[in-house]
Amino acid sequence: MKKLLLFIPVCIGLAIFFYPTTSHSNAAGSPGGKTNSPMDGQNCTSCHSGTINSGNGTATITTNIPVSGYSIGSTYTITLTGVKVGCTKFGFELTAESGNNKTGDLMITDNTT
Repeated sequence: MKKLLLFIPVCIGLAIFFYPTTSHSNAAGSPGGKTNSPMDGQNCTSCHSGTINSGNGTATITTNIPVSGYSIGSTYTITLTGVKVGCTKFGFELTAESGNNKTGDLMITDNTT
């Protein structure tokens, strides 16, 4: 009886210790090539599921690109704002393509937020 009383807590402890708690996050950012563009051919669902506004969060994207379209050599700002209670990190992928080529220069102007 004494061995049984010791065996049960040991089994519970081992079950807790070896319980799979795998994280699929990537602190360094996206591995790239998941924009679902014609050239990438993949999207973020290989790592994520759901929708951008799932749960009680919201996301907005704003830009100063004119309705008439972009002009070659001009600089534009694209801003993504994400808000979800209890969430401090958000991410997205962006690509610029022309025909079968990646084009343009993209730069982060505020890498802290």
